[in-house]
Amino acid sequence: MKSNFKSAGVVLAAMVLTATLVAADKPDTNASSAKAPRLEDLLPDPVIAKGTGFEIKQSQLDELVGSLKARARATGQEIGPERLPLIQRDLLDHLIQVRVLNSKATDEQKAKARELADKNYEDFKKQAPTEEAWVLQLKSMGLTPERVHTRLTEEAVAQTAIRAKVTITDADLKKFYDENPSDFEQPEIARVCHILLYTQDPNTGAELSEEQKREKRKTIDSLLKRARDGEDFSKLARDFSEASTAKEKGGEIEIPRSDPKVPSQTVPPEFEAAAFSLKTNQVSDVVVSRVGYHLIKLLELTPPKRIELAKVSDRLKSVLENKQIEKILPEYYAQIKKENHVEILDEKLKALEDAAEATPLRPTRPTDSK
Repeated sequence: MKSNFKSAGVVLAAMVLTATLVAADKPDTNASSAKAPRLEDLLPDPVIAKGTGFEIKQSQLDELVGSLKARARATGQEIGPERLPLIQRDLLDHLIQVRVLNSKATDEQKAKARELADKNYEDFKKQAPTEEAWVLQLKSMGLTPERVHTRLTEEAVAQTAIRAKVTITDADLKKFYDENPSDFEQPEIARVCHILLYTQDPNTGAELSEEQKREKRKTIDSLLKRARDGEDFSKLARDFSEASTAKEKGGEIEIPRSDPKVPSQTVPPEFEAAAFSLKTNQVSDVVVSRVGYHLIKLLELTPPKRIELAKVSDRLKSVLENKQIEKILPEYYAQIKKENHVEILDEKLKALEDAAEATPLRPTRPTDSK
């Protein structure tokens, strides 16, 4: 399915959901009075918003903004100071949405949400190359797996509660599928087996020394010769590849041909270009990318085709739900904020929120679905 299938609102939701991983509540400093106070515990941390049963502190918003800045920097972007006030308003609005939607969720919805949270947690965890790398990554952000899971559960409850307000029928799915054929075009797919030797630390991204790189290059050149001499490529991948897929699948992955205007999010561009230039069962030369040295063997090339409705119905239903939610959420959110007696206590953020409420169209956040 084309990458533009998701609406802008869902993309924003995914971004905020990821950023929320580093916006966990601060530990209760009263729980262990014997510990010496930390500097951050002595600094002012005012409540900037509150409602029935909850408070949101400045530190929670600051952490969320900080994580969003870090995410932007990781993709080569910067968030200018002129944009910060509106970003702070939207992220505070997101935190409030999550809290008030949680208050409206039924026990059945909360049970369903826990299942979704478990899946989301595992999906995030799989992005790390190893269990140890996952724990270290969280530790570097002052988090634990338990705190991340709790945050994802809150997000999932909010999603489940708002999705219960809309209904998508099979007829709705069929109508959209028939009227938007280009949205369901599957690009050409290359099924390959590959070997990767990193030239950077997979946990930190730090470059290896030139001597280490030379040793890796000697090894990959030797593996290329062995592969072309007829050795089992999958076995070589299991024995030597440093990619996470090596042990589990013998280095086998599928990669779609990306839109020329949208760089691949799956593999480095050098990898994709090499994979689609091969003939079936051909082994590539050594491919050099920013992450390391690759060897690629093309196993199968699947031509573009239209995906059957049955294979995309779940995802399509989620997208159409998002569209309906974008229509109903402003009014429903205003209603439940009033019911929960929500107040924004920070004067600057309150002024921005008041101005935003005068504008009917608001971005939707807690609606992403995996």
